Parts: sequence; structure tokens; C-alpha cells
Amino acid sequence: MITLAVDGRRPVLGELCGPDATHPAPWVCPTVLGQRVLDCWNAISVHYPDVRTMDVQLMPDHLHGVLFVTKQVPYHLGTVVNGFKAGCNAASREVLGRVLWEEGYHDRILMKKGQLETMLNYVHDNPRRLWTKRCNPDYFTVQRECAIGDTQVAVAGNRFLLEYPFKVVVQCSRSINTDEAIAREVNRYLNIARDGAVLVSASISPCEKAVMRAAFEVGVKEIVLLENGFSPMWKPGGQQFDACAKGQLLFIAPWPYHSERKTITRAQCMQLNDLAKQIASIEPQR
Repeated sequence: MITLAVDGRRPVLGELCGPDATHPAPWVCPTVLGQRVLDCWNAISVHYPDVRTMDVQLMPDHLHGVLFVTKQVPYHLGTVVNGFKAGCNAASREVLGRVLWEEGYHDRILMKKGQLETMLNYVHDNPRRLWTKRCNPDYFTVQRECAIGDTQVAVAGNRFLLEYPFKVVVQCSRSINTDEAIAREVNRYLNIARDGAVLVSASISPCEKAVMRAAFEVGVKEIVLLENGFSPMWKPGGQQFDACAKGQLLFIAPWPYHSERKTITRAQCMQLNDLAKQIASIEPQR
């Protein structure tokens, strides 16, 4: 899969439109330039016969496309992408008087079974996801300067969950490690949630992860504490996206974002658990 972003993220490729008589889901109506870009995409196989264009989704400020290389070729994928970008940039100079794409591109090679179907579904779902974000902007906006007690945090999601009168911390010992014991804890917390509780957890131990995963799957409202913060282009992925749109989730991160792989420390675990207790004790504003 290839992703290309417009230079400066200018929404020059199309207009996001809601469902209508001919489109049952949100869709993107291409601009004149957007249509030229689609024409360039569809012409890739003319210039590179061994590369098939499987799918494409135009968005106002970027493009997702899926290419299938039918056999080993003597050139790099970058040759194909740069050729496509050159054609688009030529069209953009005619329409806008400037180049279209930012430098580089993002690619993901799909090798495992099921990855292609998942990625095609993601590509097609982009307009609906953007429409959902625009209809629920507060649930997808990261607020980076918030305070819970004396702790500075960044938050994203349904901040009104902090005001719920009944919040319960999910904290389970690592000694709870058999399937039977974990299942008991899962059922116990699910019963608490069914009584109206918002579950609060950093999901550190295997049992905590199992509880929060089961609660998420049945639609329980959750406040999730994160060891890693929010990246500059953060957005929830997969099922979490729709859960955010429904107001089911709130993410809280007490530390900045980092790109390296880190193992959470004992001190950080204790801090997150203390923060969870603080959150659970927040009283509704009157």
C-alpha cells in the first residue's frame, strides 16, 4: 500500500461529502486536479506493465493506493511512485502553479494472509472515518495541557467520562495468571461495568489486559492510561476509532510521545496505578 500526502496538507484533491441518494456512505468528490491524479494512478500499468493498480482512495489532502507487482522487476518501487508523482506534479503545475506532493512516500508491503483484505477495507473506509472525525471533533482532538490533581497529562477521546459518578480502577496482580482465575476477574469487572461503572486502567498485567479487552468488546466505557504519549498525527486505529466516535473511550497519557521501543518500569507502573486511583476519585462537577 502506498500513501502520498499533499505538500502542506492542502485539501486540493477533493471535497468530503456526506451520504446522498447515490452514495450510501461519505465519499470524496474529486476536484479537477484530483481527477487528473486518479487518471495518473490508473495509467501506472501503461508505463509499468508488471505493476497492477488494485485500488485507490482519493482524500482531500492525501491518497491511498494499493499496487500489485505481478513478477520480479528490475526497478525499485520508488521508480514507479516517483513516475506517478512526476505526472501528478506536471498536472498540478498547470492547475495550481506548483508541485503537488510532499517529499517521499509511505509504503507497507502486504505479505501475510488476510492483510490485503484488511488494507482494502481500510482504504475504502477513509472517507467515513474522516466524516466521523469532522462530526465528532472533540473525541479526536488531543488536548496536551490538562491536569489531574498535580499531574500534567494529555488526553484524547470522551473527556466527559471523567465526570461519570461511578468509576472503578481495574488493577489485578500478576499472580492472577491461570485462565480460570483471569476469567473470574473478567466476569467480576464486567458485572461492575454493567451496573454503570466506567473502567479505568493502564492495562499492565495480563489479567488487566484481559479485563479491558473483554469490556471493550461488549461496549463498556473505558478510561485507558498510556505509557507512551500521543504522536503529532495521532488517531485511534481499528475498532478504537469507532469506539471513540461513540464516546466509549478516553485516553490519558502523563508522559510525552516517544518513537523508541521501551519496557515500562516498575516506577512508571506505580505512577499509572496512582493516576488511575486519582481519576476514579474525581467527583462530577455540579
